[in-house]
Parts: sequence; C-alpha cells; structure tokens
Amino acid sequence: MSRRFLAALAAVLVLAAGVVAAVAAVGTGDGAGDARASSGSQVVVRFDKGGGFAGVDVRTRIRGDRRVTVTERGRATRRHTLKAATLTALRKTLDAAELGEKLPGPQGGCADCFVYSITYKGRRVTFDEAAVPGRLKKPLAELSRIARGSR
Repeated sequence: MSRRFLAALAAVLVLAAGVVAAVAAVGTGDGAGDARASSGSQVVVRFDKGGGFAGVDVRTRIRGDRRVTVTERGRATRRHTLKAATLTALRKTLDAAELGEKLPGPQGGCADCFVYSITYKGRRVTFDEAAVPGRLKKPLAELSRIARGSR
C-alpha cells in the first residue's frame, strides 16, 4: 500500500473517532450525557409517570433548547419542540410550585394509582394521583399536556 493511501486511511479513522466521541457526549436522552452537552441541550425538566393498572412507564425530558423527548414502554420514542412561550411559562409554574418543599406522607394508599415524579433545578418531588398537592396541580397538568405532545 502506498504512503498516501495509509495517510488518508489514518485521517479517516481519526475523523470517525471524533464523530463517535461527539455522539457519545450528546447522551441518550436520559440525562447521562447532559453535563457534557451544551447548556441549551441540557435536560431542564424530567417528568415521569408510572404505575396504574396497566403498568404505565412514561419518561418525558425537556431540554433548554425546547426539544422534548417522550419515551413510553412498548412504543416508539416521540419528539417535538415546545414554543418558547410554553417553556417560559412552564419554568415559572415550576418555580412557583416550590419543588424543594417537603410533601406530606401518603394519604392512605392507592394500589393502582399513577405515581408522578418531577425534577427541576436539581429538586425532585414524587407523589401519586390520589394525593396531588395543590401547588403541583398546575405543573402536573402542563407536563401531562407536553408529554402528550399537545404544547
């Protein structure tokens, strides 16, 4: 083989390795690579819905650049983009909800209820549909609409 061919092959391999590294740095949508990605593509809100009679498992990730990824067990991943005003309103709603405040304990239990989890600004709150705190009703409704793709 000629030196010119080997030099070109080496350049292609170096370029391919760079592409693989860049793809790995972006992450999988579950937050694993978010710290390495640019600030606009970081996940800013995580919303999970699980449980119920049918064993629902829906994971919604909203990024700072308004991209939304919804992963639901047994279905294809859905993606859409929020309007800028929707993301701004969601952030205000979540700020007002004071996610860092402690929730009251379970209110008697519900065997087949949905369980929700919201993570925002490093704070996570988990609750079930039988005991949705008043301050979380508006964020829950908005996040549910976004997860369905209607925002």
